[in-house]
Amino acid sequence: MAHIITLAGSPSAHSRSTRLLGEAEAQLREAGFSVQRFSIEDFPPADLLRGGTDSPAAQALNAAIEEADGLLIASPVYQASFTAGLKGILDQIRHRGLRGKVVMSLSTSGSAASRHALELSLLPVLRSLEARHIEPGLNVPDKDFPSPAETTAPDIPDEIRIYLRNGLATFCERVDSAQTTLV
Repeated sequence: MAHIITLAGSPSAHSRSTRLLGEAEAQLREAGFSVQRFSIEDFPPADLLRGGTDSPAAQALNAAIEEADGLLIASPVYQASFTAGLKGILDQIRHRGLRGKVVMSLSTSGSAASRHALELSLLPVLRSLEARHIEPGLNVPDKDFPSPAETTAPDIPDEIRIYLRNGLATFCERVDSAQTTLV
């Protein structure tokens, strides 16, 4: 069974990007993958600011990534980039720590202009960590999520579920193929 690590880059456990990641994790499990999440709350604030791979939290992340076949990263887009907390998590990953991994990003953003911002801002970081294959990211505009006042609306609308399922299909195929190639 292939194993996927997910990174929740939002400072809020109830953010749109974290909810989107939760739906992606459910779909991955349904497809037969094991999934393990790391979020900003898993790291002491000093570690997120300092970076490095020697803290217990960083060691746990690196051990999990080493055993994983793929990495799914989620973040809201702020000022055309990902959150500082997510950058702090990425700075915990060892040099070349994503070698051989398939990586994909999920983002939520306030405008259409930010549609590819996460993917473009992450690309140099992922390349420096030597990700094997970087899948095109998926973005969901904030307006497509129900507002908290809409208590009768589903948490994740069906249109987003379908969009996510279609986008994850290629990621899953790449992970499966990478796992077969490396065995």
